[in-house]
Amino acid sequence: MAPTVVEEQCLAGNPLELKSVSIAYNVVAAMTIAYCLFSAGCDFVGYERVGVAMDKVGVPRSWMPWLGIPKAAGAVGLVVGFWVPAIATAAAGGLVLFFAAAVVTHLRVRDYTFGLQYPFLLLAVSTLTLRGCRVRQRVRGGRG
Repeated sequence: MAPTVVEEQCLAGNPLELKSVSIAYNVVAAMTIAYCLFSAGCDFVGYERVGVAMDKVGVPRSWMPWLGIPKAAGAVGLVVGFWVPAIATAAAGGLVLFFAAAVVTHLRVRDYTFGLQYPFLLLAVSTLTLRGCRVRQRVRGGRG
């Protein structure tokens, strides 16, 4: 099976491309960290707008602090992952699962309004994908 364009870029031996993936990962991971900490903070302080969205989908407001914990843990995992790459992969994977569940929760009750769960899921998927590119570069002997 022929490699996709993304795989070709991830596996390329060109040092500029290897550096580009590292820069892209660092930027996207930093954005994911910032947004997850923001979202967790909103949960921890009981931000009203989040509470209204939770009411709409039938999730009790008492769960807000508990839903902030995996977001904060994912952010911390991504920070630690700059030094321990396996932790970053696990944290990004956990965030993908968390935000995918959030999307399913909204769709389950036919709430089709645009909420932050969609961009958060996109960031988590992007972080996990770029993390995978960096791992593949290292396996192939690159410097990602």
